[in-house]
Amino acid sequence: MGRYLGDTMKEPLIYAGCDLRNRQNIEFGEDVVIQRDVWIDIRPTAKVILKDGCNIGRRCIIGCGKQVTIGKKVLLGPQVYVNDMDHEYRDISKSIMEQGITNPKPLEIGDETWAGINSVILASVGKHCVIGANSVVTHPVPDYCVVVGQPARIVKRYNPETKEWETV
Repeated sequence: MGRYLGDTMKEPLIYAGCDLRNRQNIEFGEDVVIQRDVWIDIRPTAKVILKDGCNIGRRCIIGCGKQVTIGKKVLLGPQVYVNDMDHEYRDISKSIMEQGITNPKPLEIGDETWAGINSVILASVGKHCVIGANSVVTHPVPDYCVVVGQPARIVKRYNPETKEWETV
């Protein structure tokens, strides 16, 4: 079963093999697609918002401790990792696994953004951005930017005056 440009769909299309923990905490827009083997792990008091037309690629992982919002027509390539929290580690008398999470903060990926394969998103990203394959976003990214690297840095930015994408 596939979905092609021009198909009409309102309900989310969720492919086989997905693990959506605390699914009742997901707010679905129209035309949302969740590809095969996606894992969305939401803490009981947290919320994931998937806005109209977003497409979550195969084997993506979304970890949510507070709130993750994926904007309209966002495309997450395969194996993208999105997380709004960290693991606690400071108490050496306990294993890291026993210490739980720390510092959950809302994370948003702006409308029309594309995240390339294997990218890691740990901070909010603006509208109409490109996140290069294998990049690690550790700081907020403003609207209309191309970021690459580990950690990701801005390499291009859209200039509304010249109407051109300019190298930074």
